[in-house]
Amino acid sequence: MKVSFEKEKSIVFGNIFRPYFPVNFWSRKRKSWIEVLTIVDTGADYTMLPIQYMDELGIDKKKDASPFSTFGVGGDSKVYILNDEIEIQLAGKTLKAPLGFVDSVDVPPLLGRHRCLEKFRVVFENRETEIV
Repeated sequence: MKVSFEKEKSIVFGNIFRPYFPVNFWSRKRKSWIEVLTIVDTGADYTMLPIQYMDELGIDKKKDASPFSTFGVGGDSKVYILNDEIEIQLAGKTLKAPLGFVDSVDVPPLLGRHRCLEKFRVVFENRETEIV
């Protein structure tokens, strides 16, 4: 599956193209799939969503997740890691993967490597992302 990069404004570079890719996450709340446009981040250890997705997916912060601190380019943040992996659909395949929720609404959803992207071939070429 191939998806074109999306053009966005950057304070530093003017316009920049980012590798967004649609991922479906199983929602316990809705009993259906929810599509989230994620940035394909081969440097991210695991997949992370902003905190507001916890409610959408029917995740109870106290019962279903454990709090941790994470460190990245933006500094440190509190992250809630699911105690069990979540079912996702990516590039036509269904799999289970770890998922964290960043305690912020100002970060984009990130599609990470561990038990997720490492199961696929990921190619960035000509402002397109291909996940096979």
